[in-house]
Amino acid sequence: MVKGIEKEGVVSLVKGLFLALIFSLLMLLIFSLLIKVFAISDGFIKPINQVIKIISVFLACKIAIKSSNKGLLKGAGIGLALAVLYFVIFSLLSLSFDFGLSLLIECVFLSVIGAITGIIVVNVRK
Repeated sequence: MVKGIEKEGVVSLVKGLFLALIFSLLMLLIFSLLIKVFAISDGFIKPINQVIKIISVFLACKIAIKSSNKGLLKGAGIGLALAVLYFVIFSLLSLSFDFGLSLLIECVFLSVIGAITGIIVVNVRK
């Protein structure tokens, strides 16, 4: 094992990312159903999508960050990992890999949300 990375930490990280992805997919399916049933305006889709991603990052950080140090770095890494996973999954679903500014913005946004969440999680556990 790499120095400084314990097996339990890697398992927690994978578990956190997996559960966050499952949560996101379930929430997006429910939201899609609500859009169909209630004819929700297109203006609400992007903000609700971002809220789902923010909650997912928080969930992943809460599960994955076990120790009481480096919350900022761990959280930012978790946010970035989720952004990349979202990109890969939704690109595979749409059969279109579009590398652009929106991907960079999404990576930065979720990394910042992860960093903030990591700080919160570490300090609440103390």
